[in-house]
Amino acid sequence: MKQSVRCARQGWQSDLAGRIMFRALYEYRNYIISNAAGELRYRYAGSSLGFFWNIVNPVLQIVVYTFVFSNIMKAKMDGIESTSGFSLYLCAGMFAWISFQECVARGAGVYTECSSFLKKLPVPEYVFVAQKSLSSFLNCMISYIIIFFYSIVITKKISISWVMVPVILLLLFLSGFGLAMFFAVANVYFQDTVQIVNVALMIWMWMTPIVYVKTILPRQLTGMIEQNPIYPFIDSLQQIIVRGQMPQIRQLLQMAVCAIVSVSIGYLVTKRNLSQIRDMI
Repeated sequence: MKQSVRCARQGWQSDLAGRIMFRALYEYRNYIISNAAGELRYRYAGSSLGFFWNIVNPVLQIVVYTFVFSNIMKAKMDGIESTSGFSLYLCAGMFAWISFQECVARGAGVYTECSSFLKKLPVPEYVFVAQKSLSSFLNCMISYIIIFFYSIVITKKISISWVMVPVILLLLFLSGFGLAMFFAVANVYFQDTVQIVNVALMIWMWMTPIVYVKTILPRQLTGMIEQNPIYPFIDSLQQIIVRGQMPQIRQLLQMAVCAIVSVSIGYLVTKRNLSQIRDMI
């Protein structure tokens, strides 16, 4: 049995070099989807509410943000009459960032976490990363469905620009998927990679206008903020959800380029290190 698994794995590895990643992901789509959905379903296994914590968590965050920033700090957004405008702005960017951070950080440690499966199953390495990314994406989509109804309460309208939210989130998580692939390989060689990634992501968050508006910054810093590769994603979501504005074409192109470059680099690094990954974990 072990010999047959080893032969299957070796045969798959020799074939992988000539295969396109998205074709392989498509072939393993059922495995990825079922595991991602299962992870989402059992994330709160053992608790009384179980799966519903995926809904309760963002609702509670919205309630807390609204209470703190609207009732206590009296924070307001320019052009928004409701006193809850800033909490809506905060949720629009924060939920995407939290899920993106989870996608990258959890994906970075996936090879060591799933080492027993990697050694036994003839499944492409990046399938395990894709599973983590999809789980984060699905969780994020749940949050934005809740934000959609919250925005209707705050803005008193439904904007057609909301149709772009799933597109932006998909590009965001493709970017996160690429980064996760890259750092997952790095973590095989250097076990502190996940901790370094978590620190870097924390710094990156504060370099992105999520808990503050960029207009409070000096002009020099505003220019630097706009060069942040994650900025177009967050800014577009904030403009759609808070003001009902369609994202700029320039920002959509930036997001698409970011996703393509990230996935390409992550795939090439993974492909280059295929022979080492399973031997070193």
